[in-house]
Amino acid sequence: MGDAVIAPWTWFHYQMVLRSDRNGDWTGVAEEGKAASLLGSGPAAVVTNGRVTLTRRQPEIPGRTDVSVTSFDGGETLHAVLRQGDRLGCWRDGTGQIGLSVSRAGSLVLGLGTVGYTPGSDIAIDHDPRVEETQLAGQIRYIDRPGTHILWLDPDRPSDVTARLRELDERGFPGVSVLAIVVRTDDQAVSLELNRRTMGRPNPAVSGTVFLNASTRFSGVEEWLQYGRALSTRRPRDLWLRLRTSKSEGRVPEGTTATVDGWLVHVRRVYEPGLPGRLSQLGLVAADAGVTPAMLERSTAAMADGLTSR
Repeated sequence: MGDAVIAPWTWFHYQMVLRSDRNGDWTGVAEEGKAASLLGSGPAAVVTNGRVTLTRRQPEIPGRTDVSVTSFDGGETLHAVLRQGDRLGCWRDGTGQIGLSVSRAGSLVLGLGTVGYTPGSDIAIDHDPRVEETQLAGQIRYIDRPGTHILWLDPDRPSDVTARLRELDERGFPGVSVLAIVVRTDDQAVSLELNRRTMGRPNPAVSGTVFLNASTRFSGVEEWLQYGRALSTRRPRDLWLRLRTSKSEGRVPEGTTATVDGWLVHVRRVYEPGLPGRLSQLGLVAADAGVTPAMLERSTAAMADGLTSR
């Protein structure tokens, strides 16, 4: 899991309200959605002892997926926190990894798996900036060699960008083995637009083309290269995630569990960059929910096992 980007129609993001049935299970039907997804729009859900089973209610689409039922384990933590009328969210993204959330009266109660950077309205999660530094070190090592041509694009200098794009169309780059297109921006929308405008241009003389971003804290390409050359490509062993609330914040190192401002937090893994990479995996639950650290750790590990489908 995490070795390749999965097809978009096997992703999903479902939301549903759960009710207790006569067997003591929790049941619900996901809200209708328009995007293609693993089980189509509005699958039925049953939660039994913390295990979530989703069942397709719409006809399968030929040539896309033949999955009719899938399940994953939220473990004893999910089983412990659920109450009548809770809202369950669950998702799977392009990495194939999964996550879930439970909210009650509009407030987050539980998050497990790939919970993202803003799991609740007053909660934010930041990963250790050394993750990006390690990634940058590897990128610099790859392009900082003979046969590479760096095309530096600075959106703050539109005339230069126009000239560089013209160069991309006209030059052909003979003798270049790797063309590195580097955009100086911290704006994701700007990066995506320049990616669209540059990566679709044919360069038959070039063996490979890479697209990279450089932070605006770097004034130019040489400063960016020098900074990256000084970094280590070795992933630190003491990486952390930081949980921020409206009142306080705290760092939780990878592989540990801690309490931060009324939240019990376990960090199983800190984000690993790549194509597609591996997202941060963690568990967080209200500290007064009756969940022990060992329960949260086991449930986070269970979510990391992913889906079982048929």
